[in-house]
Amino acid sequence: NLKDLGDKAPSDLKLTVENNISALRTALNDANTSPDELSRLTNELEQSTYRLSEMLYQQATGDAGGGDHAQNGHESNG
Repeated sequence: NLKDLGDKAPSDLKLTVENNISALRTALNDANTSPDELSRLTNELEQSTYRLSEMLYQQATGDAGGGDHAQNGHESNG
């Protein structure tokens, strides 16, 4: 759920993804929507989710740098 992301993603990008989802749902429910239109809307949704995923991944890998220090403090006596 996009709302679960909180402040981790910019609101404009979340809004874009939500709008793309809504547009695709509407098109899917319309029997007159052409396959080309469905393809275009699907592509737009894919691109916006890729941008969102990339941003979240970059944040996660940036945050992980600080977490490595805490893991190095643990003893690993097996």
